[in-house]
Amino acid sequence: MKSFKRIFFLFVLVAVAVSFFPEKTDHLWRVADHWLRAVSESLTFFVLFIYNDAPVTEEGMALFLVAALVLLSLWTVVSFKPGKRGRGKGFSDKTVSEPGHDEAAEIEYRYVEEDVVKHFLEIYRAQVGAGNDAPCRFEPVEGHRAAFGVIYELGVLKDGEWHTRRLTIGPLGEAGTHRSHTWFVIYDRYIVVKIPPKPLTDFNVYIKELVYGNSLAARLAPTECVVPNVSVIMELLAPNRTPSLSATEIEKGHVGRLSGNTAFQKHLMIGPSFAFFMDLSRYYFLSRVLDDIHISRASIEEEIVGHPHILWDLNDFEGRYGKERASACAKISAVFDFFEEEVNRLLVQFGISSSLPIFSVRSWFIQFLAGRSIPTTDQNLSAAFMDELNSRATLAMAEHTEPITDYRKMIHGYLFEKNTVKSRAMIGSIVTNLLDLLAGLNKRYIAIRDIKPDNLLIAGDPENYPTFLTSPTEFKVGIIDVETAAYLSMGEKGRIEQPLLGGTPKYATPSNLFGNDVIREHFGEVARILRLQDWYATAALIFKVVTGKDLFEESAQLIPEVLRILTVADDDSGPSVYEYVSRIYFKKALEEFEEKIAEHRETLSEFQVIVLRKNQKVLKTEIDFCKMGLEARVDQLVEAQIFFQGEKNTDTLKRASSDQIQRLIASWKAKNITSEAHRSRVAEAVRFLRLLHGFKVRYEGIARFSDGFNEEGMKVSAHHLIHAMFHTVCYSMYTRVWGELSGAEGFEASQDVADETLERTLDCEKTVPVAY
Repeated sequence: MKSFKRIFFLFVLVAVAVSFFPEKTDHLWRVADHWLRAVSESLTFFVLFIYNDAPVTEEGMALFLVAALVLLSLWTVVSFKPGKRGRGKGFSDKTVSEPGHDEAAEIEYRYVEEDVVKHFLEIYRAQVGAGNDAPCRFEPVEGHRAAFGVIYELGVLKDGEWHTRRLTIGPLGEAGTHRSHTWFVIYDRYIVVKIPPKPLTDFNVYIKELVYGNSLAARLAPTECVVPNVSVIMELLAPNRTPSLSATEIEKGHVGRLSGNTAFQKHLMIGPSFAFFMDLSRYYFLSRVLDDIHISRASIEEEIVGHPHILWDLNDFEGRYGKERASACAKISAVFDFFEEEVNRLLVQFGISSSLPIFSVRSWFIQFLAGRSIPTTDQNLSAAFMDELNSRATLAMAEHTEPITDYRKMIHGYLFEKNTVKSRAMIGSIVTNLLDLLAGLNKRYIAIRDIKPDNLLIAGDPENYPTFLTSPTEFKVGIIDVETAAYLSMGEKGRIEQPLLGGTPKYATPSNLFGNDVIREHFGEVARILRLQDWYATAALIFKVVTGKDLFEESAQLIPEVLRILTVADDDSGPSVYEYVSRIYFKKALEEFEEKIAEHRETLSEFQVIVLRKNQKVLKTEIDFCKMGLEARVDQLVEAQIFFQGEKNTDTLKRASSDQIQRLIASWKAKNITSEAHRSRVAEAVRFLRLLHGFKVRYEGIARFSDGFNEEGMKVSAHHLIHAMFHTVCYSMYTRVWGELSGAEGFEASQDVADETLERTLDCEKTVPVAY
């Protein structure tokens, strides 16, 4: 009996220690992951029951001990079961695997934002000089949210005192989710964190990939290029003390220090994998710049919240937005009256007799009008009241969707008109420098193969942002990610080294998923096709820069399906599978291209782009190649047809413009033919003329662009530029031996693909690994 009492007495002591002295038992806390607290509390009542001399049998106590052990085991299993972790308060646990550790289960690891936060919490613990077992914590800061991410407070306990600092984190991409493997982190500097889709656990392989990235960056010079390096993290832990050393020398020193120090190596790992860290403190993401130029949701929110009084002062409203928009103010005022009635009903429901200041109710309304929620700590009212207010306000807004939507559109129109002059200059400068980047890549024999807004940087004077964007000479467009890049010079074996297969669906073609051998077999020159993958992405990007819209949104839905088809295809599929996916994709892309260009023709035609003289030769070489190919294709079509015989007719068709062919189509369709045989022949002739007309339109667009080159530089509309670039790629990547694109039928996207997938680089199973 006494032995049982001693055991239970020890349980009580442990429970008290955990409850009242967590800093002394933190190691036990993190190992047990909360179960000890629960078990000890469940036993406390029983222990007190014993010491009050209750009639408890020895058998009963033994049974209870068995039950307690079972409970302890179950709790342990639940606590350590892997699963999805939500955002919230947390304590750091050891999520960093030992370098070199590799298990099959790691492939299924799913990263979340908190993994990255914990990583920097471990760095902070090292920075403050606390031991590995020192208690630490992190939690999102309530009521504070950064423009593009979440603010966390980090805490480390050292010598009985909590040391704290803040960190901002957010996913990269227009629609990032917890599945994304790339984040930005603001921790003393602006850091991009990229985690490979499959765990990289070998330190030597990791270093080789960093070396490869730095070698590409050296080849790209003087183009700005940010690649991963260990200095980003090591300078936080063991900063260089020799100012005279170059960045390259500092990096080599840190690599040497890491080679024999696994304790430092773990600070480069997140979860089971080494991660890549890039310092972008001196640069801007092109994606963020475009958000600033084009009227984003955040801009509309800031405009509404920044002028909270204007709805109740018609003179100020008309002075800012114009008398022609005054009706929008009246409609929103009616919505506010409804909202105010809901607030008054809620006050009665909660038994609050005193009325609220009118400015508080108006402030709440403005927050919801901007699309935000009301902080639950406002006005010192109960959390229950504020939660109910948020719920009712959401329902109230849902009942008045039309006037609220119209009001936000009105704000969008105002901001667009206000920024038009400056925005036009910025957009033109960005497009000019995108072409400069494209030409520079060609001159240096490098293809990036994953050009998109999140992979490009803007390098300019931070003190002069965003004004420097109005002049192309005041800034440069650089590169962030070279993971899929290819060096187009012949290697030791006389061939281009196989790059990583992949791309971002909204900016990729099927050829991004073809190996070099496939490209060589179907298209001939590997370097040219890899180079044109950048052309295709740049054409789509220029469209987005000018219009703020995606050029290949629907076509992008097919790229994941192309990847699936190529992944499951066996060696016996032969060349037909590559023809199949190319035919279906480019048919869809051509349709969407023509539709989007027609929809935005006015905007695209108004924007005049400067093509610098130094870049003309590179562009003209590709354009002229396509021009000659299209001209030859027209001649082949005319020579092969059977409807217009004779040398005079064929010469006329070859020289005819697209407008003349269109008129010829109209005249043939207008023929009044009663014979079924003749009707069939006319239909076939019309099909031929339509095909010829399509090639004539492409040729004329290319020729018009080519003829604009001159020694002093040229100006060209964004419409003609995108047209020439797209058709140059389309002509080169869809070989004519596969037949014409018209009438191609095949697969569709198996299901709607999430937008974040279309914005993120695909992880290809059929990838030939290369250095980073």
